[in-house]
Amino acid sequence: MFIHSISMTLLRRLRLPPTTIPLFYFHQITRNFADISSPLESDADDELPATVGIIDEEPRGERWDPLTPADSVVRVSAKRNNIHITVSDLEGRVISRSSGGMVGFKHRERSQQDAAAASSEQAVKKAVFKGHRVCHLEIKGNSQGRGQVLRGILGAGMKVKSIRDTTPVPTPGVRPPAARRL
Repeated sequence: MFIHSISMTLLRRLRLPPTTIPLFYFHQITRNFADISSPLESDADDELPATVGIIDEEPRGERWDPLTPADSVVRVSAKRNNIHITVSDLEGRVISRSSGGMVGFKHRERSQQDAAAASSEQAVKKAVFKGHRVCHLEIKGNSQGRGQVLRGILGAGMKVKSIRDTTPVPTPGVRPPAARRL
């Protein structure tokens, strides 16, 4: 109990969440800090409740740092008849993929909003399971499911760092045919 109360004081002084370090490592850390006061000398409201074992509570209100580097790219191809989602790492190796047909939608339903949300959530959940947390999003095409892809990605637990539209736009296009001479 004494080691645990010292460790909680140490965590509070270092401004770390309680889940950072398991309890049995605290004796190694507290040896290096000579200025830690005993629990009797500290204020009662400064102490956290003592528990035994590893502290496994999730810190509440944990915020996402926008400076976190992205570790994957989510590419969405939203065509007229289907929607394809591919999650790859920054070097282009495919981690997971999904489409409206792979989720279970048939025919014209494959490109609709429900299929877009379900397929993006399925592809991103596989990537999150493999350890990817932050992504760049590239959307290509102009199907009706474009907006729902972002909701599926955020719902699966991945953070989006940037959104880019890569739809090909013809500028100025091909050369027109020569004028007909009469």
